[in-house]
Amino acid sequence: MQQRFVCTVHYNNVYDIYFFLFVVPILAASRIIRRMKTRAAPLPPPPVKRLEPILPPMTDASLMNKQRLLNIVYNQLQGIVSHARFVNNTILYPLFYLIKKLTCLG
Repeated sequence: MQQRFVCTVHYNNVYDIYFFLFVVPILAASRIIRRMKTRAAPLPPPPVKRLEPILPPMTDASLMNKQRLLNIVYNQLQGIVSHARFVNNTILYPLFYLIKKLTCLG
């Protein structure tokens, strides 16, 4: 037969009931508020930047004109390539160089 354990709280008097129901939550809330007042106020959220569309607005005429469509795609690809070069030169290359140096030392 499995034994069951029951957790009960025995209050000695009415003051114990009052203390646990009303005083303890007030003390906890006052501690939390006191700690919040000692900290600096939180920073406001950063402003939301409006994102520009990746592709310029296109009309049916621009989709039908092969040369114009190639120019639009070429300009967008140039932007992606320049971003990839920037990331490669400023972030990835120094990171790989540092990893290589650290692994050679160990």
